[in-house]
Amino acid sequence: YVFQEGLLRDPTAGDVGYARVPLGEIHDAAARRALAEAGVEVRLRRGVTAIVPEVDGFRVEINAAPSMAADAVILAVPHDRAARLLPSDSGVDPTRLAGLGTSPIVNVHVVYDRHVFDLAFAAGVRTPVQWVFDRTRGARLEHGQYLVVSLSAAEAELDMSGDDLRDRFLPALADLLPAAREARVETFFVTREHAATFRAAPGARARRPGPRTAIPGLALAGAWTDTGWPATMEGAVRSGHAAAREVLPTLVRELEPRTAVAV
Repeated sequence: YVFQEGLLRDPTAGDVGYARVPLGEIHDAAARRALAEAGVEVRLRRGVTAIVPEVDGFRVEINAAPSMAADAVILAVPHDRAARLLPSDSGVDPTRLAGLGTSPIVNVHVVYDRHVFDLAFAAGVRTPVQWVFDRTRGARLEHGQYLVVSLSAAEAELDMSGDDLRDRFLPALADLLPAAREARVETFFVTREHAATFRAAPGARARRPGPRTAIPGLALAGAWTDTGWPATMEGAVRSGHAAAREVLPTLVRELEPRTAVAV
């Protein structure tokens, strides 16, 4: 996949983009502005408990709130939650979704008292450092440099203590970045996401459903669906486009549409 998309598709396919601001400014604030300008109402902190197909659409049950009527529903939640919310006649086997499993990501955050890294990001070879990113600008740090080591499939690191991770990764960064050897570490902390992505194990693609379900007007979205991509934000975006294409015919047929809901 990496060779097909990153090297063979076209001369610019290997270009890498990265966020220079916190992702919340892109994926949250900017998205909310665009939705508001399009007349879309965004309701937060509404836990959906059930999606009930009805003759003329769907009833979306919400925890501690009135239910919503909808002409179409895009279910864009993690695969384990989708397995619990999908109607029994959706044509999607919940045990197949559960079999995808999850994979953790651990991020090691280090703030040095000086500049030690001249690139925006880099991959490590023959080192525990998989990827290292410069987050100084995004964190609006005025002095020193803020680096983040991102570790995918981090089962081994997930249960390590902060002290153990410090003992492992500070020397690894010093080996990788000579300027870090003389720098003072001002801040060190670790963030852990236990279920960051689905587990891309052999056979996982057979468990990944496409956007279409057996119920017209109900579609699936998420990086875990069968996008042809691994568990990435780019794959999630593609899944959203595919899900929208699935439900649009339902909305077009409705003479008096009520609501399309993305869960």
